Parts: sequence; C-alpha cells; structure tokens
Amino acid sequence: MKDKSKVFKIVGLILMIIGLCMLFVPVITIPIVMGGDVDLAFDISPFLMSLPFIGIVTLFIGQLLYRKSRFSKLNKKDANGDPNAKLDELFKKQDNINSTIICGNCKGVNESSNTFCKHCGKPLYNECPKCHYLNDNSATYCTKCGEKLKK
Repeated sequence: MKDKSKVFKIVGLILMIIGLCMLFVPVITIPIVMGGDVDLAFDISPFLMSLPFIGIVTLFIGQLLYRKSRFSKLNKKDANGDPNAKLDELFKKQDNINSTIICGNCKGVNESSNTFCKHCGKPLYNECPKCHYLNDNSATYCTKCGEKLKK
C-alpha cells in the first residue's frame, strides 16, 4: 500500500478497540462466573485478571500507531528526496508567524527582517562587539557570549 499513514491509522484504531475490550471483559464476566460455579471461577479468574494488563499494553501500542499515522504525513519526501522538506516548510511557516520584534525605543511592532524601526528609525538590533551576534536592542548583555553591549 502506498499510503502507510492509512495503515497505521486503521491498525491503531483496531488495537485501541481491542485494548478497551480487554480492559472491560473482566469487569463484565467475573461477576457472571462467580455467581455460578465456584471451581470454574477459580480456573478462569487468573486469565481474566491478566486481560486488563494486556489490554493496557494493546491500547498503548494502538495509540502510538494512530499517532504515527498523523506524523507520517509530515515525513513524506519531497520531489528532491529530502525527507525533512515538509517539516522545514512547517517551521518556516511558524517562523513567519513569530517574526515580529518590538522596538526598544518607541515600542513599535516591526518585522524581524527589518534592521531599523519603521516608526522611529532607530536600530532594532545591537551587534555584539566580541562575537558580532545581533541582539535585541533592549538587551544589555549578548545572549550568545555574555559580553556587555554598547548602547
């Protein structure tokens, strides 16, 4: 099958349903068996009492497979064969969302790609004299090397 995510999703759902059934079978059957033949109840009880533990493991595995189905869509290779292309695309979108910077002088909102504030014209970044890292204009010390910044 070409689309592994569908297989993971279906198998995961089936395992989760089986796991849930295994959790609740002892709750339903032990009172029925105990109400009847006591010798039969003691023969079946160890097996029935182990079902919830097996059910929890089955439920956990099913949930992992179901979650993998959601993430396998992100890990598909692009046309160039890069398996991380989809993830890189998502990270770029996230960077675009969070790509604003507040001017330390006038508190105006600017795009992080701007070098100077579009409201007051002051520089948005303060370059470290030691490592040349561009720090936020309101920083007193370099966030990369700890050097005191010039104002």
